[in-house]
Amino acid sequence: MTSADEPVDTGARARRTRRPRPLEPFDRRGQALWRAIAGAVHPEGDPVYVLRPDELQVLESACHQLDRADRLMAEVDAAGTTMTPGSAGQQVLDGRVTEARLLEVAARGALLALKLPDVVAGAAGPATLREHQANAAAARWGRSGGGPRGD
Repeated sequence: MTSADEPVDTGARARRTRRPRPLEPFDRRGQALWRAIAGAVHPEGDPVYVLRPDELQVLESACHQLDRADRLMAEVDAAGTTMTPGSAGQQVLDGRVTEARLLEVAARGALLALKLPDVVAGAAGPATLREHQANAAAARWGRSGGGPRGD
């Protein structure tokens, strides 16, 4: 039994800092994106972003899409050209280039759907880019005596 003045370790911090893991491994770019979002932590150990399970699935899908786009472009690079003969003998864009672009667009859309706030690097706590810009504007206008033109 603990006394009222002793802190009770509920394991909340351990749960907060436990990083989610993807179901399938990623290649280089997918891994980098996953770490930047799902694995990002503040210096205090708290996660930068807390994602629900459905959001983690969206993020995982975006990471895999970027990896597939990279693999397709590696195949195109190995072939040495982005063009290929069409059905009538004309040169057409390799379908892998188009598919890679579509995968990039799909990944971007998935990331936008997450509606993650921009986080200012090096901030002393969870600060969004908008908060950082508002603080900077207030400080600038405060020094200049009013509005942005110094009115």
